[in-house]
Amino acid sequence: MTWTNFRLDPDIGLAIVDPTVELVDGRLLLSWPERSSRVVIESQVEIDAARTRAVYASGARLGRSVRRVRTDSSIADLADAVVVQDVGAAAAAHVRSDDLDLQRLVVSMMQRDRGQPVRLRAADDHIADTLARLHRHFSVRCLLAVAPGVLARSKLDVAAMTVLDAEMLAACGDHRGALDALQHGPRVTTLVLHRVALLRTSSADEEIVRLTDEITNIDPISALLCIERGRSLGRIGDAGRASASFSEALRVTRIAQVIKRRAVLARAAGHIERGHIGRAIADLRRVHAHDADVIGLDRVIRSLRARR
Repeated sequence: MTWTNFRLDPDIGLAIVDPTVELVDGRLLLSWPERSSRVVIESQVEIDAARTRAVYASGARLGRSVRRVRTDSSIADLADAVVVQDVGAAAAAHVRSDDLDLQRLVVSMMQRDRGQPVRLRAADDHIADTLARLHRHFSVRCLLAVAPGVLARSKLDVAAMTVLDAEMLAACGDHRGALDALQHGPRVTTLVLHRVALLRTSSADEEIVRLTDEITNIDPISALLCIERGRSLGRIGDAGRASASFSEALRVTRIAQVIKRRAVLARAAGHIERGHIGRAIADLRRVHAHDADVIGLDRVIRSLRARR
């Protein structure tokens, strides 16, 4: 599997936070608060109606004629249930037979948003048609927890649904099922990052290296994957390639500072594991110079200086 087989994800925005750092048994640990993905659905009919009312009021003052939005009667009951966020009413809503898949998807989304372990079934044969109907009638906002400390704002598509399904499977203890879902999902970079995050929990460093082989830093997600590859290479003892991977993550000057800090912190952790305390301190001081608010950073630097 080569990196060129994957395409970049369209319409993705990232929110990334710094880790908390601490020394535990002589190792530098990076940790982030646990976050779950969110998917919020609203009735497009209600949104359009509100917009039309606002424009209509403005048009009346200006003497213009404004056409009101008409409700699609075939999904009116379902749309009304979404407006009041009533899962039971959504499940009981009367829809045409060709909208049953749409109804099941809407109900699953509402159930999942309430913390119920429900799959959205990204692999369904007719999912593309169902998603097209969904976006005609509803407004959907996704916030995907694709990696520790990394949230991705995304439209609801098959890739986003795959992340949501994999997260649900992992939360239910089906780690292998989650990895299989990601492996058979669309070949996009967000899924690669989420797959690497799952592999990290089982210390599958050689698999992470294989998965991210030939990667180059061309966007924030690929920069994060360079960092993960460097971490895994260091853990399997390939310090030279690990250093090159961290350098690749830092190569692009326009990459956000929070990603650069993550790369330098991960590199410092590798230095500490190999006993290169001076290099680790230099990296940590570099992070401190840009952001002294990284939790635990001052304490770690003091502890390392005491060990020299």
